[in-house]
Amino acid sequence: MRGNVYTTALAIAAALVLVGCAAPDGGSTAPPALPAGIVVTFEVNEGERFRVLLTDPADQAVANLGEKPRGAYLLEQQHGFYAASEETPREAVEHWRTTKDERDRTYMAEARNGHDGHSHADDEPGGYEAEALAVVEAITQDAGAVRILNVANRSALAFLDEHAVVEVPCVVGRAGPRPLAVGPVPDHARALIETIKAVERTTIEAAITGSTALAVKALAIHPLVPSVDAARAIFAGYRERLPALEERFA
Repeated sequence: MRGNVYTTALAIAAALVLVGCAAPDGGSTAPPALPAGIVVTFEVNEGERFRVLLTDPADQAVANLGEKPRGAYLLEQQHGFYAASEETPREAVEHWRTTKDERDRTYMAEARNGHDGHSHADDEPGGYEAEALAVVEAITQDAGAVRILNVANRSALAFLDEHAVVEVPCVVGRAGPRPLAVGPVPDHARALIETIKAVERTTIEAAITGSTALAVKALAIHPLVPSVDAARAIFAGYRERLPALEERFA
């Protein structure tokens, strides 16, 4: 935590926000946005008493590493599937369908606010495999279908170089995907795209060179990482958990 003066100033500011958010029934309402990197936990009772907890973003980043990433979940699930010993091919198929259904239902579950994910019929492809099959079909039939794909930019986004990988609408035919020009992009969207592209390229450079400084930089410039301290904490946490990463960046 910061020094006493800084902490006290933040506490006073947060308290003013919280008092302004007290509901008439003695509960609380959602506060307006606070400064980036400040995590606040609060309670309001009878419109008079409140409790404020300011969490250091670096500490919060380390704590978040305890949650299982999507990749770790899928790896564990797939290991369980392949380790199973079904008696018959029919049982194996049913086990795979159950496994795949769970994978589909949990995909982006945190962004669906409790709503179930889209389910598919047993013989209907879904997810990325459906997109892959649609591209193959468009190429073999020279269909000229429009699909949203990851391709070299060429000139789709005028403010990025031609080699940048972008996800844009493409016309897909026998010659493969051809990205369509996107046209003008609002300033705020352009800034976000350029920032994320910088994150991606700095990450690649860090992986190639084994530079810890570049790895931390790649994390720090991402819009969802609140500070350099948080970036260092995140990277240190992953190095501790992943031996291959620790070896690469030794």
